[in-house]
Amino acid sequence: MSRPFRFGFSLDGLNDPDEIARRVRWAEDAGYSSVVMTDHFDDRHGPLVALTAAALATESLRVGTLVLANDYRHPAVLAKELASLDVISDGRLEIGIGAGWMASHGAAHVNRWQRVLVAFGEHDGTGVTGGAMTAAQAQQMADAHSSPVWDEVVVELTSLESATGVVVPVLSITGGSSVTEGANAVFTVSASPAPAAPLSVNLSVSQSGDWGATTGARTVTVPTTGTKTVTVATADDGTDEADGSVTAAVQTGAGYTVSPTAGSATVAVADDDDPPPPPPPPEEAVPVSLSASHTSIAEAGGEAKITITLGRALGAGEWVQVPLTVTGGIAGDHWTMEMRFADNPSGGAWQTGLAAEPQVLFIAGGETATLALTALPDAADRTITVSIGAGARAPTSGGLPGGTETTVESVSVTIIDDDWPRRPRPAARRGAARPAMPL
Repeated sequence: MSRPFRFGFSLDGLNDPDEIARRVRWAEDAGYSSVVMTDHFDDRHGPLVALTAAALATESLRVGTLVLANDYRHPAVLAKELASLDVISDGRLEIGIGAGWMASHGAAHVNRWQRVLVAFGEHDGTGVTGGAMTAAQAQQMADAHSSPVWDEVVVELTSLESATGVVVPVLSITGGSSVTEGANAVFTVSASPAPAAPLSVNLSVSQSGDWGATTGARTVTVPTTGTKTVTVATADDGTDEADGSVTAAVQTGAGYTVSPTAGSATVAVADDDDPPPPPPPPEEAVPVSLSASHTSIAEAGGEAKITITLGRALGAGEWVQVPLTVTGGIAGDHWTMEMRFADNPSGGAWQTGLAAEPQVLFIAGGETATLALTALPDAADRTITVSIGAGARAPTSGGLPGGTETTVESVSVTIIDDDWPRRPRPAARRGAARPAMPL
């Protein structure tokens, strides 16, 4: 079923009772359907009382909440108040209720008003943090919120304190300039007004980082001058770390209240230690490569020099063993391979394997090793391939964190047969007479 579109307006911002009555009558005459109020802890009237005033000033204008915060009131109490408003308005109440969203209206806000009640003797202080609110603290709230409600609280608490002659000091704390580790973090605790007698004040100290500060609870005495300097020592630990801070906070105690806006202070602490040196770069692998002096040699004594080269000369405690694999012929039948002192005068390497499976061991000072590949007499051309070993015969090393890396894996040398081919004997023609042998 469709319903006609309706218009409503809000009473938020209207605090004068006469203005509320004038405004809702004008809205009713102008054809508005409803008037609503929000539910906040500030200088606005409470919604249920204000809406009751609006209902009494009108005849047909509906009144509603937009919206009530669920946690502010006991359900049974709220139900009774809403039922009363609905009866007084002759059934014109429209209820809106929600979970509440404004964080500043949470437990801290409730605690501030409970402190006001404690100051006026309307609350015994059970479960209230900070004790009775003073006129000075109420003035801080009024300044922070620009609220007429807090202005009224200031006036009433000032009058109360003047009548009783008891003024409870408000304790605040400020922090000094930033320091470098090893210096003292300095704080100033102030009482306003100054106490008539020395006042014992509870503090707590904490730190961000590890500055060697003595953390936890401590007690200081504020003299009748009203201020007390508190120092917190830090340690120069010689360890590089991120900058941090030391924080001191005034805790609740007897004979004073804690400033709601200046109850804690922080002093920055800078680290002055050099960072550790960066780790050395990872050790790179030592390259291993092969080269050959010739790509072809003659049989029966032709030679090619096969050279193994490391990327650098080895140092003390370092060694590399390079196995070689030779294919394309048979050792001792087609070729021989050996290290000669004349080809390796600098030392640092020697042959450790047999000719069929040669190996070269490099030690400190070793960087190159040359082996002579010698061709033996043969009856055919053939290609000899010398390769750095792989798999189970790959190069091994010691004292080299990066190990080795093969860059040129193999070289090939062709042995060229240099025998003159034998001229074939011409075949005798069938039926031809053989020449006579000379006598």
